[in-house]
Amino acid sequence: MAVAPPGKPARVRFLVEKLAEMGIDNLYWLSTRYGEGRPPGPGKEEAWARAALEQSRGDWLLRFAGPVTVSELPEAPTLWVAERERQPLPSVVEGGIVVIGPEAGFLEGEIPVSAKRVGLGARVLRIETAALVGAAALLDRSGRLAP
Repeated sequence: MAVAPPGKPARVRFLVEKLAEMGIDNLYWLSTRYGEGRPPGPGKEEAWARAALEQSRGDWLLRFAGPVTVSELPEAPTLWVAERERQPLPSVVEGGIVVIGPEAGFLEGEIPVSAKRVGLGARVLRIETAALVGAAALLDRSGRLAP
């Protein structure tokens, strides 16, 4: 997952805890022109993720990187950029990175041309809600939600 941090620290913590519970491998904090939030310090984010991992009885600890721009994200099979009024993720994917931008959206040129633009439903979602919906869709369609 690559996410522009929400503006309020409580929403950032919620996002970290839930992605850790879900079993997401990596969270890249995005630096964007219209982003309003800041990533937490390394000690905080790891403590939140560790507590969520213990609670969920997960197998691996969520790793963090950033802030980075979308163009600085590591190589991935596909960059899935969430936008309104787009088609959803395909029914089967081979992983990738779901990109969730700031509430004000991305500036023209911040998204690579090679990125796939996908929708997460008809409603306008907060950053942390969009990240959870995107994470669930990616985990499901890559076969990682099944026991």
